[in-house]
Amino acid sequence: MILFCGIAYSQVSRPSLGTIKGEVISRVDNSPVLVGYIKLRWTGLQAEIDSRGKFSLDSISFSQYHLEVHAWGYEMIDTLVTINDTIPKMFKFSVYADCDSIDANRDIAQGKPRLLLIGSIAPTCNSSQDSLFEKQYGVLYYDFGCQPPADTCIKKYNLTIFQYLDKIFGEIWRKQIRQDVCFLK
Repeated sequence: MILFCGIAYSQVSRPSLGTIKGEVISRVDNSPVLVGYIKLRWTGLQAEIDSRGKFSLDSISFSQYHLEVHAWGYEMIDTLVTINDTIPKMFKFSVYADCDSIDANRDIAQGKPRLLLIGSIAPTCNSSQDSLFEKQYGVLYYDFGCQPPADTCIKKYNLTIFQYLDKIFGEIWRKQIRQDVCFLK
């Protein structure tokens, strides 16, 4: 009887489950993508991309899937993956963002530099202190609301504006600027 139970137990098939792990980086500056998720199309399975650009999706049945990478302000990637082993599948995705629509050097040359912000549903209102800063330093605050371009595009833009302001005014402007300007610190 014991021998029969042992043989019967060894015949029970265990579920075949795999894992997808990886990272998502920006093609603009090779930095981690900060906001986004991956998903397996038509399955309901998805995982957030963390603050280091990493993701992990566990307990995936062996099969073939469309893996989609969604990152705020970047192109969507759709690739076919096959999960057929319990060893984690490792991926590194490099996503493209078109940063040409916000060009700091062009805006400086046209006399219209901006400091980029990301608000919420609606752009935040300017206070009288904001208006004084804008007038004194010849730069406008610009809030994208909840639909900004890719974070690396904003970072590239604002860092160029910061260098411009440092060159013209030294570092005095840094004491008067709004603290919610992206990538200030």
